[in-house]
Amino acid sequence: MTISNCDLGFAIILLAFISNSSFSQEAGEGYKHSNTVELFIGGTIDDNDMHASIGAAYERRHSEPFGVGALVDITAGRRDWVVAVPFFWHPQEPLRLLVAPGVDHDGSDNEFLVRLGGSYEIEFDGWSLSPELNLDFVDGDVLTVLGVSFGWKF
Repeated sequence: MTISNCDLGFAIILLAFISNSSFSQEAGEGYKHSNTVELFIGGTIDDNDMHASIGAAYERRHSEPFGVGALVDITAGRRDWVVAVPFFWHPQEPLRLLVAPGVDHDGSDNEFLVRLGGSYEIEFDGWSLSPELNLDFVDGDVLTVLGVSFGWKF
């Protein structure tokens, strides 16, 4: 399944609408910060080869256990970049799970992607350190993405 640039643009506009919609709420008593910006450093395992990955993510907490955001990963080797809209669930702090539909762009082709993952957020003074494990389901393949995110919570 290929995705056009028009579809990618629509997904970005939809993300902006969701993030700034009237459904958003102020931080509740179960969490301290409504927004998190993260830098991801790690690797993507593809056919037993490890490729360096770097990325950025944003999460807006809309309620105590749920958030929505955006993520971009750049991976050397198999693919150039991934853009996705993650839906976060915090079943119990510091655990965070995500489902992220998105696009895998490998230079000449756009493929539909679904990322499933989890992280363990170690928070200190408005900052966080989060080991992550993600699985990318794209074009019949399953890629493992391992690494750590450094976050700023505000």
